[in-house]
Amino acid sequence: MKFEMIAGMNDNKYELKKGIVSGYYLERSTGVLSSEEIELEGNLVTLEQLTEENKASFLAKAGWGALGSLVLGPIGLAAGLFFGGNEKEITVAGELKDGQKFLAKVDKDTFVDLKALTYK
Repeated sequence: MKFEMIAGMNDNKYELKKGIVSGYYLERSTGVLSSEEIELEGNLVTLEQLTEENKASFLAKAGWGALGSLVLGPIGLAAGLFFGGNEKEITVAGELKDGQKFLAKVDKDTFVDLKALTYK
């Protein structure tokens, strides 16, 4: 399972985890012995793979136009979208029910699993 948050969700320090019972969730440390968890099942509204063809349209619709350029820069975004051209990593844009958005690099299996959550 690969998940590397590149932008969004305040500080980008969320990690993807999978519980035995609870399924996928995002977690970030909020202190020495505390953390914040966001359950993804029933909470992940959209997850779209970004390609050269749809990145400008999708990022603009999602309000990421300026943010994507600022955080990644045009070269960084292109590199992230086509990491070596080998498609072992996929750059995705996701949105949660509360409106929080993120960009992340995932592997194919993780993409399939997370995309399935948008249909539940």
